Amino acid sequence: MGSLKKPLLLLGFAVAVSYAGFKLYLYHQVKQAVDNMVFALSPYAHVQYGGITSGVDGTLGVEKLRVEPRGVADVMTIDSVEIKTPGLMFLLRGWKVQETRELPESLSLIVRGAELGTDGALMRAMFGAMGDDAAGVLHHCGEHRALGIAELRKLGYHAVRMDARVGYEYVGARNRSFAEWTVHDMWNMKLDMEATGVSRRLFEMDDADAYLASVSLSYRDLALTQRVTAMCAEAAGVNAEQYIEAQLALDDAGFQRAWGFVPGPGMREAYRRFLVQPGEIRVQVRPDKDTNFEGLRFYKAQDAFEMLNPLVSVNGEVVSDLSFQHKPQLAARAAAPVPAAAPRPRPAEADAAADADAPSGTEPPPQRLAAVASKPSRSGYAPVAPAELARHLGRKVRLHVGGGLVREGKLVDLQNGVAIVERRYDGALITLKVRLVEIERAEAYF
Repeated sequence: MGSLKKPLLLLGFAVAVSYAGFKLYLYHQVKQAVDNMVFALSPYAHVQYGGITSGVDGTLGVEKLRVEPRGVADVMTIDSVEIKTPGLMFLLRGWKVQETRELPESLSLIVRGAELGTDGALMRAMFGAMGDDAAGVLHHCGEHRALGIAELRKLGYHAVRMDARVGYEYVGARNRSFAEWTVHDMWNMKLDMEATGVSRRLFEMDDADAYLASVSLSYRDLALTQRVTAMCAEAAGVNAEQYIEAQLALDDAGFQRAWGFVPGPGMREAYRRFLVQPGEIRVQVRPDKDTNFEGLRFYKAQDAFEMLNPLVSVNGEVVSDLSFQHKPQLAARAAAPVPAAAPRPRPAEADAAADADAPSGTEPPPQRLAAVASKPSRSGYAPVAPAELARHLGRKVRLHVGGGLVREGKLVDLQNGVAIVERRYDGALITLKVRLVEIERAEAYF
C-alpha cells in the first residue's frame, strides 16, 4: 500500500494543478472578453463589474455589474450574468463554428437581480417608449387609466427587480427552446417550445421533416393582481367584489383594447376565478405535423387558434369554452373622437352593407347568426345528428359549435372523433378540424 501512496499523491497534485491552471486560463479569457465589451460600450455607458466566475459544469459568469448610461442620471445594477455551455470539455475545445458549422448541444443566458428604481430616468424613458397602453390598461380604477410609474409606486414598487433565463437544448433531433422572466413580487412568465427534426447545422435549418410540436406559455401572479384590485377598488370607491364584477362587465371595446380580443363566456368565467384568486394561467398549443402556418392568415382568428389544438387552464382548471372574437376596429373606435351621428340605415340596407364588408365565402358575423338561423333555409341544408356525420362524407355541412360559431364546408373525413372540413377562401383551400363533442347542431346539404 505504501508503494501506491506516492504515485497517488503525485496524481492528485497533478490534477489540482491542472484544474487551477484551467481555472486561471478561463478567468483570463472571460476577463478579456468582458473588458473588451466594457470598452465597446464605453461611449454609451460606464460599466463596472465586481468579479468573474466559472464552474466545472461549463458556466461562465460576471458578478456585481453597475451600468450608468452616459448623460443620464440613473444606474442599473445586476447581481450576476451567466452563460451556461454544454460543459467543461466544450470550454476546453472551444466553439469552432467556422470548422463544425454546428450549434452547441445546449446554451443558455441567465440574468439575476437586474434592478431599476421606479423614480429614475431609465424607467421613465422605458415607459415613454412603450406608450400609454403597453404597460397595461386599467378600467374602473378612478383616476388611474394605465399601469404607469405613479401606479407602480402607489402599489409599493419603488424598484423593479427582475431575473431572466433564455436558452435552448438539443436531445437527438428534438430541440427545446425556453425563456423565463420573473419580476419580483409581481409576476413570473415562462415560454417553452419544442420542435422535432431540427438540425444543429447552421445551414440545414430548412429540413422538410422539421415541425413545431408544442408551445407552452404560463403566467403566475406573485402579488400584482391582488395589489391592483385593492388600489382600483379604493380609487373607485367600491369593495373588491364590486370591482371584479365591473371588470367582467366590460363591453366589447373595453376587452378589445385591454386584451386584444373579446373573450366568450368560458374565458370570462375563468377570468373571474383568476381575479378572485390570482394564481397561474397556462396556455399550450400542439399543432398537427401538417399544419400550414403560412396559411393560418386566411382563417378567422377563432378558427386559426382552434387548429393549433389549444389547451388553456386557470389555477389548474381546464377552460373548455375558448370562444372569442377579434374586433380591432372597436379599440380604434374607442380611442377616436366620436363623430357626428349619421342617419340610421333601414334594416335591409344595413344587412346589405354588412354583407358587402364581409369577405366572400365567410360566415355572417356572430351577432347576426341567430337572425340568419331563424330565417327559412332555401339552400338545401337539413339537420343531421352529429353522431351520424360519417354517412355524409363528401357533402357540404354546417357544424354549429359553442359561442355561436359555424364551421361550413365539405366534410372530407372523420378521424378519432374529429370532423375534417375543407373550404375555399380567396382561391386557397383551407382545412377546419372540429371535435364531434363540441358540435351542438349539424346540417348537411342535400
